Amino acid sequence: MGEFKHIVRMSGNDIDGKKKAGLALADLKGVGPNLAYMFLNALKIDSRLRFGTLNDEQIAEIEAALKNPSSVGIPSWTLNRRKSLDTGSDNHFITADLQMTIIRDIEREKSVMSWRG
Repeated sequence: MGEFKHIVRMSGNDIDGKKKAGLALADLKGVGPNLAYMFLNALKIDSRLRFGTLNDEQIAEIEAALKNPSSVGIPSWTLNRRKSLDTGSDNHFITADLQMTIIRDIEREKSVMSWRG
C-alpha cells in the first residue's frame, strides 16, 4: 500500500480520505450510496477501505468508470440522464456537469413556456 492521503481530488472535488470508500464516493454530487457501491463492486474495490488508502491507479479507474458507467457494466436504469433530448443516449453527469445540465433543462422549459419552467 502507498501512503495515506487525507484529501483525494476527484472530478474537481475534494473527498475526505478518512471516510470509507463507498460513503466517500457518495459525497460527489450525482453519485448516491447505492451507485457508489455498484461502481466499487464492478471495479472489485473493497468499499470498506478508507478512501485515502486507495492508490492512484484505483482512483483513476473510478474516475474513468464515472465518466463511462457502461464500460464497467453499470445498467442504464441507474443513470441520471437517460435518453437525452439532445443526443438520445444514456449519460450520467456528476458535479458541475450535473448542475449545468439542470440549469440548461430549466432554461429550455422556460423558453417553451412550460409550467415547469
